[in-house]
Amino acid sequence: MHSMSEQEDCWQYLIYGSGAVGSTIGARLWLSGKRVTLVARGDHARVLKEQGLHFLTPELDQIIGIPSVDRIAEVDFKNKIIVLLCVKSQQTKLAIEELAMVAPADIPICCVQNGVSNERTVLRYFKNVYATLVNLPAMYLKAGEVASYVSGLSGVLDTGRYPTGTDRLSQEIAKDLRDAGFGAVADPRVMRKKYGKLLMNVGNAVQAIIDPEDDVKEVYRSVRKETEAVYFAGNIDYADRKEMSDLTEEMKITPVPGYERTASSSWQSLMRNTGDIETDYLNGEIALLGRMHGIPTPYNDHLARIAREFVLNNRPPGSMKLSEFLKGIDR
Repeated sequence: MHSMSEQEDCWQYLIYGSGAVGSTIGARLWLSGKRVTLVARGDHARVLKEQGLHFLTPELDQIIGIPSVDRIAEVDFKNKIIVLLCVKSQQTKLAIEELAMVAPADIPICCVQNGVSNERTVLRYFKNVYATLVNLPAMYLKAGEVASYVSGLSGVLDTGRYPTGTDRLSQEIAKDLRDAGFGAVADPRVMRKKYGKLLMNVGNAVQAIIDPEDDVKEVYRSVRKETEAVYFAGNIDYADRKEMSDLTEEMKITPVPGYERTASSSWQSLMRNTGDIETDYLNGEIALLGRMHGIPTPYNDHLARIAREFVLNNRPPGSMKLSEFLKGIDR
């Protein structure tokens, strides 16, 4: 599949952070004939090196021998590399500091991440920064194994330069992603979609924290209402819920054996007891904007605070009753 001439001529994709999103993108790029290297850590890295990636989809159950490393310093940056940064937002600064020690300053880096703060962090160290919308249903609960529980489009990964614009490379990246089965266009204003996705992601902590048997519709409404209020106050352009929904109309959630339950990345972090969670860059981003523009955000503040407590105390996901959660909100 990968001839010597192909290896010399084409870009290599370095998946920096090979969890649910990174491994899924890496697997599908590899299966479409692209050059890929996975960067992972811990037991996940060990299993990837020793056994390969166990990749599950509604159509596939396959062990894929994608090259992998557990230290960024192992990568030969003399090659023609595009970095797909797929770590969680709370891990971005450390990951980029490590990358900046070994990679050239002009290497292209795509922030394939939820939240809206990563691109600015990366731009402090690197010249060619791209923003990528992430709408990609996947689960990573077991070392060496990732499930992509979607049929039709494998996900939506629109990409553009940061802060705005497109170029030839963003068009090439979008084409490679389309060849791998994703929906992807080069979008000069992709950050408005990332703000639209953030409006969806502020609900992640609700699922991660509150008992799934409780009716949390009002909590979802409240965190979204606060988000829209700070967007308005900050004059932030964002894709509304209909536009975001239209992007994913060709994606269909489809169960994978052993992964019948779907859950957000925040829920997965608590389930795997990773010791951190992305909430400070989702609900915390809204709290930050609220403080900057004088808009109260009690629900987002409280979700961020409780998520930190869940991590600190190793609490399992969904273990707080709604009544307990509501008592602590500073109205």
